[in-house]
Amino acid sequence: GTDAFDKASMAFGIRNVPDRPAALREMVRVVRPGGRVAILEFSDPHEGFLAPVAKLFVRHVIPRIGALLSGGSKSEYLHLQKSIADFPLPSEFGNEMTSAGFASVSWTLVHPGGVYLYVADTREGGVQEEEKEDQGTNSPGDEVDSTS
Repeated sequence: GTDAFDKASMAFGIRNVPDRPAALREMVRVVRPGGRVAILEFSDPHEGFLAPVAKLFVRHVIPRIGALLSGGSKSEYLHLQKSIADFPLPSEFGNEMTSAGFASVSWTLVHPGGVYLYVADTREGGVQEEEKEDQGTNSPGDEVDSTS
């Protein structure tokens, strides 16, 4: 039910949800006000000097490794590279989280291959409460103190 959980998390799945805004709103609904949500997700590598190498790895190496390990074909793993390329940049996804009703949205690059950890709180007064801070303004890769 509503406000049923203190925390919620999702790893490597939100990019595959057909209606991402609805999924985010549902997380806001089921996590109590002041609760925390963490989402770990790939993003197309776009920053740092390793970004070109990481893009090459995601686009060409991962599908081959997946096919090799599973005994399938490379084409079966092309959905992974497409879903990563189609996922919004961290600042855009942070704005989606804020629009869904989260407060204190932050993100941190946790792997140079384009893996980000997004952390957000649900609003203390519920979704209708006016935001008191500027939300979602972290630059991609900024370190964030999520203890405040």
